[in-house]
Amino acid sequence: MSNFSLSRRAFLRTSTAVGTTAALASVFGTGTARAAGEVNVIAYEGYIPKEFVAKFEADTGTKVNILLTDDQSKVFNLLVAEKENPTVDVVVVAGPRYLQFGNADLLQPLDKSRVVGWENIIPFFADAPSVKYDGTLYGMPLVNGFLTVAYNPNYADGIDSWAALWDDKYAGRIGWRITEFLRQVILTQGGDPNLVAYIGNEAEAERRVNEARDLLIAKKPLVRKFWNTPAEVQQLFLNEEIYLANAQSGHVSRGILEGLPIAYAWPKEGALGVTYSYAIARNAPNLDNAYAFLSAFASFPDIGPTLSRATGVMAAFNGTAEGLTDIERAALAVPPEAQDKLWFGNEENGEVLRRLFDRAEAEIKAA
Repeated sequence: MSNFSLSRRAFLRTSTAVGTTAALASVFGTGTARAAGEVNVIAYEGYIPKEFVAKFEADTGTKVNILLTDDQSKVFNLLVAEKENPTVDVVVVAGPRYLQFGNADLLQPLDKSRVVGWENIIPFFADAPSVKYDGTLYGMPLVNGFLTVAYNPNYADGIDSWAALWDDKYAGRIGWRITEFLRQVILTQGGDPNLVAYIGNEAEAERRVNEARDLLIAKKPLVRKFWNTPAEVQQLFLNEEIYLANAQSGHVSRGILEGLPIAYAWPKEGALGVTYSYAIARNAPNLDNAYAFLSAFASFPDIGPTLSRATGVMAAFNGTAEGLTDIERAALAVPPEAQDKLWFGNEENGEVLRRLFDRAEAEIKAA
């Protein structure tokens, strides 16, 4: 296995496409990238277990070249730069970004009949809108993150709603991350947290956002801290400065595994989630090897718990929960009864959403 870290110098903006192509050519090689015995993959740290790579290379004789990334924009810019003649075969894509990648015609539809082991994927995630573009399957799901109500079980219990985050009984012990929280408040108020239902009716989208904004302004005196980073919210829980906060599952799971006084609830209104998946580049140079890679990945023994431990979020494969310890299950697994209440991020009305949310967040902080 060849492993490379993706730097800003490697992934430039589309306006410097020539430089980007040259940078990746130096990684994958202009000639060897199309060799029959290779597959070139862009992934996040932890998304390709080393033991899997060792077995895949030994079983198939196919070399896995891995380029590590930390940003979806870098992946997108590379595929744009190399659109007609890519050096990469398989790329990691976050669910909401399929609209952008699909509109730019950078990926190819996924033929799941060519993925041996597809039945090992949890059906809910295998057919989720977050692995599709325009209703067509493009991705093989890997892991799923979600927004949640995090709480200190020593001081808060019976949490079953987002409304706990503006409950008077926790006054002064609440933490908010506002931008993400606006979506969940809209969901609690019976609206579409992605604002997709209001495409073509910006007045209604604005009304929904303003309604959520007004609630948060009214409840702002209950908040101890507006937090920004995972380390910050974990420290707030550890110091018992807060008892509840909205957070991403990855932030909470790490704290649970480290023994912090933290847990998360499954709100009855549902929660926004995001699926990360592997997709195949359009005109992938090693198409057969790409499908062999996906097949071996989906069929790898204990891939679910292995991937969950490596990434800190729930894997999309059957047997994930069963393969985890009790504390890992509490930190990483989404129970079946909660899966059906997951919403997925959608960028179809993204420009309006970002503009309205940015304004609302500023108004909440200024109030």
